[in-house]
Amino acid sequence: MASAAAVALVAVAMAGPPASAAPGLTPNEPATAVAGRSTVYLEATFTGYLRYAEPDGTSRQERVTVHRRCSGVIVNPDGHVVTAGGCVRPDERELLADARYALAQTLVGAARLPADGVDGFVRSIGEKATFTGLRPGQQPASTLWGQLGVARPGSTATPAIRTTLLGVEQGLALVKMSRSGLSAIEVHAGADPKPGSQVVVLGYGPDEPDTGSAEYRQRARPVEVAAAAPDRLAGDGLGPSFRGSPVLDPEGRLLAIADRDPSATDGRNRRLVPATAVAALLAGTGVANRLSEVDRAYRDGLHAYFAGQFSTAIRRFDDLLRLAPSHSSAQTYRERAQHRLDVDGDAVENSAQWLRYLLSAAVGVLLIAVAGRVQRFARGRAG
Repeated sequence: MASAAAVALVAVAMAGPPASAAPGLTPNEPATAVAGRSTVYLEATFTGYLRYAEPDGTSRQERVTVHRRCSGVIVNPDGHVVTAGGCVRPDERELLADARYALAQTLVGAARLPADGVDGFVRSIGEKATFTGLRPGQQPASTLWGQLGVARPGSTATPAIRTTLLGVEQGLALVKMSRSGLSAIEVHAGADPKPGSQVVVLGYGPDEPDTGSAEYRQRARPVEVAAAAPDRLAGDGLGPSFRGSPVLDPEGRLLAIADRDPSATDGRNRRLVPATAVAALLAGTGVANRLSEVDRAYRDGLHAYFAGQFSTAIRRFDDLLRLAPSHSSAQTYRERAQHRLDVDGDAVENSAQWLRYLLSAAVGVLLIAVAGRVQRFARGRAG
């Protein structure tokens, strides 16, 4: 009887209360919590003169500034960033198209063109227009700025960071922000997107629906890789603001960079430039993908937090904050861990303690049973 009870108790102990993750998580939060600090807003501007002829033959020259907004991802603490090449160095035809539409919108704002006449105006000046620098044949002047956190388009004042284009290869661009000590992403070069798999794209964009706010914020989108082509997203893809955005696995590692579909005219981002291409770009330029000690410590704290090990997470975030007191994300998750610990306890650690308690009780029952049998055996021998 005692043996049966012990076996039953051991079975209950082994089943135990299931380990649960931290409650109240937002979708894809384990990935975005890691990659959010490494995802940056980039804005390239091209200023020059659009030269064109009106339908009556009149030649015109208008000063135009083109703004190209996209996302990128930091690959080492030194400030190296990878993004879509077409965002920061568009080809001449693409830049000319942007300049024509930028001029049309300017004319609308100056009441020189009706709002419904934009497309017609762009068609009327045609492909013969040119977008150049101050003189024909010169390139338009260009600048590149990056921002972290909440971004304000058009800003060139602090906290905007001056950024330099280093090179473009295989549809990717490598740029360098003029700041160091930044959080980096891990390039998962050995695991490009798999056909039909679920991934997360994290990029900057305006409010949806657009509220007219002058801010761009990070937006996470769960998407599916096309079943027939691992270099494309399934369905309609993502809007223009997601160009250059990192494509993430569940742990927040980089699988690809999202880019515009070159075969489409709708500006949607369906193309995936895989992490192997990112690794090749970095290797070819002598730039290393590297995490700092702070990056690794932050990931350790998040790992404990999302596993429900809140007291462990608190200790790890405390250690990190001693190392980097201004790490706002670590402070945020440290506060959340404390709240979860106060409300829910340690989901995993309590489960382990409960399991140890039950196993101890089971061993105790077994020992009592064995002791009883030994006593009965001894009495039998004595009789």
